[in-house]
Amino acid sequence: MVVADDHELMLSSIRLLLEDEQGVEVVGAARSLDAAVESATRLRPDVLVLGVPLRDGSRTGAIEALAGRVGASRIVLASMQSDPALAERALSAGAVGYVRKDRADLELPQAVRAAYAGRTFVSPTMQESVSRRGHRFSAVS
Repeated sequence: MVVADDHELMLSSIRLLLEDEQGVEVVGAARSLDAAVESATRLRPDVLVLGVPLRDGSRTGAIEALAGRVGASRIVLASMQSDPALAERALSAGAVGYVRKDRADLELPQAVRAAYAGRTFVSPTMQESVSRRGHRFSAVS
């Protein structure tokens, strides 16, 4: 897995959180969209966790840029925004997960496991609104 966030503290926290998960190996970290694209292209991770927004790219722009270059990687977004419309746009752009950063300690490991299993995960507080917009996802496990 590759993790990316433009805030060093958040990047380190996400990395430490996920490195503690059994069966998860963090093979790279990036602090910008360009670095995330480079790392994901070179390392070919199964999952890419993006803290958004990154300074050098929009949320959907980041997903589209990455999906075009690293199609096999499943993208999970971690965002401070709890707007279901943003989650819906992220999923439509190719992400398989959307987690609120303020709930990342509980939800990000679940989202990563879902991504590894080929399922979609959205923060539970946003699931009803996002599902009304036409997206379906796995129940919280």
